Amino acid sequence: MRRHFWLVSQQGNNETGWNPSLPGSIFYFDYFDVVTTLLAMAKGSPPYVEVGRKTPARGAHIFSGQPNFFFVTVNAKDRVQWMAQAQVQATLVRVWREKATAWLVGYYMIMPEHLHLFCAPHDLHFGIDAWVAYWKSSFSREHVGESWAFQRGSFHHRLRSQEEYHEKWIYAQENPLRRHLVVNQADWPYQGTVYDLSWW
Repeated sequence: MRRHFWLVSQQGNNETGWNPSLPGSIFYFDYFDVVTTLLAMAKGSPPYVEVGRKTPARGAHIFSGQPNFFFVTVNAKDRVQWMAQAQVQATLVRVWREKATAWLVGYYMIMPEHLHLFCAPHDLHFGIDAWVAYWKSSFSREHVGESWAFQRGSFHHRLRSQEEYHEKWIYAQENPLRRHLVVNQADWPYQGTVYDLSWW
């Protein structure tokens, strides 16, 4: 099933909150992002500040009238190599498909000590950080007897064009080749697609 994700305004709604009798979609605002943006604007700074890759970014900006896809990286705690195995893959896919559906996962690549995935918002009541925390917790509850642990937080990047989407896709797919884990990319078993997230 092909899915598209963007926000549109609700025409004719002059009231606070959502009016189900009017067409449109739900507005979502991350509290931390709103406060940070207002403080930055008060100081004369640009409303959106580029965040470096040294620490995870907080929240995710959702823009009206255009696709909203994100490239997410989650690491294993202390870079312990426990993630690339069939049991881990099966649980993650089940959690993404059946439980953690506030954001939908497209293509994913699981490496020994980290994973990459593409995702898009589905239920705008839940920000990306809360969603990641939820599926990590759901996974851990199913493996309480294991020492497996995720690094706190995640790294996520909003994809601004179809070209960037394609570049990140190739980057994720080539991970096993760069690590010399397989000769052919298709031979790496710990990858797949949960939902078909097409750009348009």
